[in-house]
Amino acid sequence: MTRSNPETRLHIVIGDYLRTVLPRVSAATLFHCPNGENRAQKTGELLKRMGVLPGVADWLFVHDGILHCIEVKLRTDPIYGTVKTYQNQSQKDFQAAIEDAGARYAVCRHTDEVKDCLVLWSIPTQEKVRA
Repeated sequence: MTRSNPETRLHIVIGDYLRTVLPRVSAATLFHCPNGENRAQKTGELLKRMGVLPGVADWLFVHDGILHCIEVKLRTDPIYGTVKTYQNQSQKDFQAAIEDAGARYAVCRHTDEVKDCLVLWSIPTQEKVRA
């Protein structure tokens, strides 16, 4: 599944990056929300009753008492054959609600964009500086 699904690969790369660079306390709260998987209708109905919310961002973590959300989307890349993807309406609705509540939210298509968000959000990282 990971080899054939470029977005899944990107989720894994971004997750590995965040677990490596986030401060220990923030990394301890980092989690992925696997909302988009294909499921049987009965399972989907059960999960909805249990509180699964459509549109929740892919990666979430808390830093200094603030929730930070990262939605992973693909960028166009002719080498890998990927086409740029965009938020659906439930993801846009989640973003609006979460930002209204004081959380931070970003759409990222590469680890460099995640790094830029961490800088923008003033989150210190444990990233090694290249010489």
